[in-house]
This record gives sequence, structure tokens and C-alpha cells, in this order.
Amino acid sequence: MAPLRTDAAREAFALLAAIDTHTDVVSQRVARRGGSGTATVLDQVPHVLGSLAAALLTDDPSIVGETRAWLDAVGDARHCDPGTLEELWAAITAQVADYPRGRRMLADAA
Repeated sequence: MAPLRTDAAREAFALLAAIDTHTDVVSQRVARRGGSGTATVLDQVPHVLGSLAAALLTDDPSIVGETRAWLDAVGDARHCDPGTLEELWAAITAQVADYPRGRRMLADAA
């Protein structure tokens, strides 16, 4: 099988190659904001970034939308401050500023 060479695949591989750094930066920003449920949200940062990478690899933006809906439901069930979840999505969007397809998928899922 030939390697994936699309721009979306390159974004996905770049995102995954730096997932620890992205997770740290996003987590620090969300933690600074604080709010109820911060620990719950922080636990999900790698999952959300992985979902974005999967959406890029498969060219399926619904993955990001479904991840957002799922995390919103988790946040509701665990009484998370909605602002903490919004900060998570804003931090991820800022962190992937160099990934135009990823940013577009995040914007479409908002």
C-alpha cells in the first residue's frame, strides 16, 4: 500500500508526532482557566487530539463533531463548567494554527 501523501495526512502525522507537546500546551491553558471539571477535561486532551488526527487521516470531519458532542455529554454528566470545555476547544484551535484542515474541522464542529 502506498503511503498517504495528502495535505490532510501530513497534518495528521505532524499532529501525532507532536501530540505530547500539544497535550502539554493545551492542558496548561485549560488548567490556568480552572473551573469545575477541569481534571475531567484535562484527562481527555490526548483523546480529542487523537480524534482530530483520525478525522484528518480519514477526511471525515464528523469525527470531530462526534467527539465534541461526546465530551459535552461527559462534561454535563460530571457537572463541568461549560467555560472549561470552551477553553479546551479554543486552546486546541490555537495549538493547531499551522494546520488549516484541522482548524477548519474544529470550526465546523463548533
